[in-house]
Amino acid sequence: MTAYEELKDRALRHTAEHNDIIMAEDGYYVYWPEGYERGYHDSASLRVLADILDEKNKPWDEQLHRELVYDKGISDTQED
Repeated sequence: MTAYEELKDRALRHTAEHNDIIMAEDGYYVYWPEGYERGYHDSASLRVLADILDEKNKPWDEQLHRELVYDKGISDTQED
């Protein structure tokens, strides 16, 4: 199972347990976390939120990658 598939499986289990994915009045499924009273998130807004998180996390990710990968002499292009 790929990392993406593992994350997807975990997210599906979590949202099923908490009934966080529901059908809205217009017939589309949306993400509405249990107890969240300010509305729901549709797929487009979640993609935008993911992009915002990626952008905000980019400097930290680059720092970690530099310190944990490149400083150790490991390369993404290195073959086994």
